[in-house]
Amino acid sequence: MTSKVIEYLEIMNDSMLAYYYFSFRNKDSQSLRNMKCAILVQILKGLSVPHPDNENKFFIPQAFRSLYDTHFPSKTPPMEELDSVLTEVIDLSEETFLIIDALDECDSEFVRGEAITFLASLLGKVKSKLHILITSRLEVDIETKISQVSIPTNLVALHATDVDRDIRKHLRALMREEDSFKAWSHALKKRVVEHLVENADGVFRWADLQIQGLRGKTREIDVNRALKRLPRDLGETYSRILQRIDLNNYKLEAMAVLRWLACSTRPLNLAEIAELAVFDTEESDEANQLPSSREYEVSCVYENRFASASEVLNILSGLVISTQLSDTDSQPHNIIVSFSHFSVKEYLQSNQVSPSFFKLILSDCHWFVIKSSFAYMRAFDIAARENQRPKNCALLLYACFSVWGHAKEPEVFFAKGHNGESLLASFIAPYLRDYGYAISVALERAVLNSQRIPEDVSQFIRQFIDMGAHSLSTWSQFYSAVAFADCNLINLLLSCNLEAPFDILLRATLDFNQPMDIQVKTSTITFDSDKTLQFSPVSGIVQTVVDQMTSISVQGSSSQKPPSSRTNTENRIALWKILQAEPEVELNAKDRDGKTPLLLAAIHGDEEFFKYLFAQDGIETDIQETHGWDLLTCALLGKNTTIIKMILDQGNFDLDHMDLYGRTNFEWSTHLGLHAVLASASKMPEVSRQTSEMRQIPFTVVKEIATDGEVWACIFSQDGSRLALCLSSNKALIFDLQKDELQSTLDHEKPVTKASWSPDDSLIVTLSLDELVKILPLHHEAGMGCHWSLDGRYVILTSLSDTLGIVTMEISDGHYRPWTEVQGLRVQSSAMSRDGKWLVAVTYTKELLIFQVAAAELATKISLSERPSWVSISDGLGLILMGYVNGGFDIRLLPSGEVIQQRPGISNTDFLLQGSVGGENDTFLLRAEENGYISIWDLNSGTLAGLEHGHYPERTNFAAWSPVDPCVIASGGDDYKCRIWSCRNNLLTYHED
Repeated sequence: MTSKVIEYLEIMNDSMLAYYYFSFRNKDSQSLRNMKCAILVQILKGLSVPHPDNENKFFIPQAFRSLYDTHFPSKTPPMEELDSVLTEVIDLSEETFLIIDALDECDSEFVRGEAITFLASLLGKVKSKLHILITSRLEVDIETKISQVSIPTNLVALHATDVDRDIRKHLRALMREEDSFKAWSHALKKRVVEHLVENADGVFRWADLQIQGLRGKTREIDVNRALKRLPRDLGETYSRILQRIDLNNYKLEAMAVLRWLACSTRPLNLAEIAELAVFDTEESDEANQLPSSREYEVSCVYENRFASASEVLNILSGLVISTQLSDTDSQPHNIIVSFSHFSVKEYLQSNQVSPSFFKLILSDCHWFVIKSSFAYMRAFDIAARENQRPKNCALLLYACFSVWGHAKEPEVFFAKGHNGESLLASFIAPYLRDYGYAISVALERAVLNSQRIPEDVSQFIRQFIDMGAHSLSTWSQFYSAVAFADCNLINLLLSCNLEAPFDILLRATLDFNQPMDIQVKTSTITFDSDKTLQFSPVSGIVQTVVDQMTSISVQGSSSQKPPSSRTNTENRIALWKILQAEPEVELNAKDRDGKTPLLLAAIHGDEEFFKYLFAQDGIETDIQETHGWDLLTCALLGKNTTIIKMILDQGNFDLDHMDLYGRTNFEWSTHLGLHAVLASASKMPEVSRQTSEMRQIPFTVVKEIATDGEVWACIFSQDGSRLALCLSSNKALIFDLQKDELQSTLDHEKPVTKASWSPDDSLIVTLSLDELVKILPLHHEAGMGCHWSLDGRYVILTSLSDTLGIVTMEISDGHYRPWTEVQGLRVQSSAMSRDGKWLVAVTYTKELLIFQVAAAELATKISLSERPSWVSISDGLGLILMGYVNGGFDIRLLPSGEVIQQRPGISNTDFLLQGSVGGENDTFLLRAEENGYISIWDLNSGTLAGLEHGHYPERTNFAAWSPVDPCVIASGGDDYKCRIWSCRNNLLTYHED
């Protein structure tokens, strides 16, 4: 009925429409806030007006924009503000229809009442025409609440005869579309439809269940016999289904599924539901014990699994329903199972259930989940000790991370008739005497003292809280787990139906070299996200039981060294052996730069790990990555002499091999001071060995500043004593390099993109993605560049916005004037000459613009073939340096813009990585690279003068020279760090063979 109403209103097209479905299957839908947000979003879509000149932009109501700017994306608006905005946007339409369907499917009477009160208040507040339709069964609390509202309402009761037409239409459609009814004659189909409609008494669900029961009967006599024995109502229908299950000896399996579905803290997939068959409770059930009793025991028997996950759906047909989440993936982990109708759960919890064994008592359901979860974890731990990792343990993540959600339920903790706290404590105690890794994870989940369990469990918990098998949107958590190099951790994950990603070995090579960074970046879920558990009495019970134990130990595999007693290399090699056994894992997988695990081990100088990989069957050694670096090049960059000698001794290398920077392996060895290593190799071939004359700048890190966000820019003050760090975490940090301390923090509403110091360093302007902080709000435009006048009276601002372009802003009063000649520009990057005469800008529309600053006039305009990403000026040489998103760059004359040299790009990037001119006499160019490196180019010769690891393996976003010290540079990257580099002890030199 509701769908027909919605279809009719959508055809009208002259009014606003929003609808919301409450569903007993989806607990998220049973939220008042979610209902309000869903209604607001639908109305906003109807009110949004396309931009006349840009199809990707829309005009939206100011009330919502203000709400968004104040609270999103990091905060949730208060309900009062949400209500106010919803009222305002509804009033923007002359007429609005709100449809709230199946309110009775919301479990909470409180939420149902609040929803009715809110909707009634809307009718009293809005000034436009507002119509609200609520559909529901005639529940007493709903009828009472509606009768109490102060506005006029109209209660329409649907009688059985009103529903008959829909039932008849549904039955006819099934018989027409499904093959199982094609053998029936037209007369038989008609007789069945009329019989079911006549006996349904308006209950759609009853009629649907009966037609399902008739499906598959091909003989008319069988159909007629079945019609004579139809159950009288839904209760009798469900009773017959339960009797059939009992008769087929699936009582225990069915009860396990029904109990878990009745109280699970999140939706369960088919793989998890089918896995419930492993729980054996026969002895306790035969003794008529309840799960909440101390005597009730659950054991885990893997041999009890069904051959196919779909068997459980056949057993519980009519009681449960399956929903496939994706059309492209029909695997059990992608299919959600739930009660087929809210009346199923109602019947099972009622006193009318028959056989009575199937009656669901909520406290017993929670206790069954608790006891079966611990039985499941113990079975896994026992198998792991014997070095027999169980496979396809679909319930393991739920058992480890969600079990305490059941323990803290009032039906368990404050159980009537006995002390729930005491019962919980006595149940937990035996598992603490001798537990393994899975149970240790669950104990940490209850905020157990972290000193009593493996150190890495804490990080693990933060990443997998309440996650189910295959529920990860990315593999970042899996990669992070590998970074711990803990075999127990990976064994647990691989047992949870999680297949190792094909490139897991590649990522492991990467992550092993930066474990702390990986932990910080991917640990997105913290204990604070679940304070209801953290501060619940459950954690106190677990801690109390632990304190009472005389000894606690985590049991590992008897045939392996404990992880703590192994070296890091031993842990990693043991881990790789586990991963290599997985069928989908590729030994020679490549990253975005074409690097394989072996190339990464070489470039990291990871000696022991390289030895292990180098000896593996199937390892590819004759390979190059995107920069043209082969295995020997990577080894030279890693500067590990043992690795270099291993490659040389194998004999499969080429000293004359040239990369895309134009350097050979022989030149790299000379540049890096490793020529003597090559000369000592046992299989050194004859090479051209021509004299190689290069200016070289080997830099070393002298200071590292850790932050809480990606470092998008790092700007030196004019005197070089301070550094402004622009962060993705909505702030700018001012760091005093001389005092080695943080001087101040400038908070923003959005990520900070740039900063600019005044000529005397007394002021700083910071630009964020939506505003210019401390000086002037820029109407939420995206600020990209800021340049001070020599006298410090004004700044020139450039913006990626197509409405702002370039403006001059007076510091004294904050007023600004646009450069009228260039309105509508989208400036990607800009730079100003040191004498203040020239402003150079590159635009999103592929243009190079050169302005005379004094007159604010465009002097030169040049069309570009590629999209530019940055621009800089060499005042010492009178040059413009301009980079492109494909990684290439141009060297041009200032002010003509004439090209004098071009460097092709190596790899494309979607990010605006910045370059900077500086060094002695502004003769060097720093380039932040997509692959994390920092390249240094000699502008006199146009050749590569140096290459540093930068922030590899994370992206390097920015690199800049100190304005006062040609030997110092600063860089920022996606690894949340700013690094200060120096070449003072490695002055520019000429190397000659």
